[in-house]
Amino acid sequence: MGSKYGMGVGLLCLALTGCSESGGAPGRDDGQGVNIAPDGDTTMTGAPGRDATMAGTPGGEPPVPGMPGGDTSTSGSGGTGGGMSVEAGDGDNTGGDDTTTIPDLTVDIAECGMIEPDSCKPTAEGIYAVKTTIDVWWEDDADPPLVDPGRANIVVHLMGEITGVGDDGMGEGVMKGCGTQLPVFKSDANCDAFQIEFPDAIWDEPTMPTFTTAGMTSGFDPGDILTIAKATGLVGIDLSDPSGAWPTPAQTGTVGCSAGSGEVCFPDHDGDGNPGITVRMGKIGTNLTQNGCGGFDLPFVHRGAPLDALGALDDNGVKAEILHIGVRTILGGGGAIACDCMSGAGESTAEALDSRVWGCVRTDDAPCDAAQAAFVDESAPNYNILNKGETVPDSVMTLAGSSDVIDRSPSIGPISEVLRLGDLGESYSCADVRTALP
Repeated sequence: MGSKYGMGVGLLCLALTGCSESGGAPGRDDGQGVNIAPDGDTTMTGAPGRDATMAGTPGGEPPVPGMPGGDTSTSGSGGTGGGMSVEAGDGDNTGGDDTTTIPDLTVDIAECGMIEPDSCKPTAEGIYAVKTTIDVWWEDDADPPLVDPGRANIVVHLMGEITGVGDDGMGEGVMKGCGTQLPVFKSDANCDAFQIEFPDAIWDEPTMPTFTTAGMTSGFDPGDILTIAKATGLVGIDLSDPSGAWPTPAQTGTVGCSAGSGEVCFPDHDGDGNPGITVRMGKIGTNLTQNGCGGFDLPFVHRGAPLDALGALDDNGVKAEILHIGVRTILGGGGAIACDCMSGAGESTAEALDSRVWGCVRTDDAPCDAAQAAFVDESAPNYNILNKGETVPDSVMTLAGSSDVIDRSPSIGPISEVLRLGDLGESYSCADVRTALP
């Protein structure tokens, strides 16, 4: 389940359904009611969903990364308000500049007041914003390693259009990615920081894929449970077997798909004339921190991706700044409907976050040659998803000279929150999604 420099995470999550549920990525307790996937897997281009059923009210949750000793258990209506804040920006375990709010994961029906039967059914169809937070860890298996091990959150935004909801709770969701925020990788050996950025503008491009999923709910009232089927989503890449073995770096140049092999299997989904989708090594030359690196307390400085082993040691050398990538996710889940029938939050599941780099552009504006692109593709560490109760293995150790302490608290697992933006036929952008669920 790897994703180079974290790119793999891309968008994607899938679906959802119902009144407020929806989910792109994994399950969640969402609110409203309605669809979410029947038993069995589904495959969709553009995003993923995942086969899973979740309980709506997780009770006392374990600590969250960045907040040792924290407890995520709460009571209340379960909407998108409340919850806890955790850091999701930096790849060190102390948190970054950006915070992610862990929403209230419970639905206390006693606080909903009078509930009319099927009270959430009128708002089952509509346009929804979805935000999913995935707890991950990584380590670099290169020798010597280019980046330090770490743990942080990945945040994914989606927009969903839910239609065709029947009395049986089944409906259809057409989903699209609306944003991805990845952790920062750091290297105490070189005082480097690496940050992959997905430009906000790409998500509203008409060439970006959408994906369709199905779902089901146990009812149309607050507290009823939504379920999402496992689904595989592809963005910037096509595969002969979307759910099969993910290609290795050695196979990137000969990846097979319905159109043939190689570059044609990295479709230009963001419409910029380049294979795959285009992301950037962000903030190059600026400081991530003013101090904290190694024994000399130096700043961590944002760099481009190294083009070869020697280049990794040369801070002033040419790096890769722009990357053309393909990503796959396998996600899904379920959750409980909130009191307002317009929102919800809950547990999710995530099975894979994969990426491959087809090509890159250097900081001197020259295209990477094949060997340089291959080095970028194969040299970054992979993301490992933490599901509920899991933690970073004891074998993953902080590197010598690092000031970081690896957070080994049990994970609360992937979680999602959903908010109904409006009725079918109304127009919303991905910026609206990110604003609604910051």
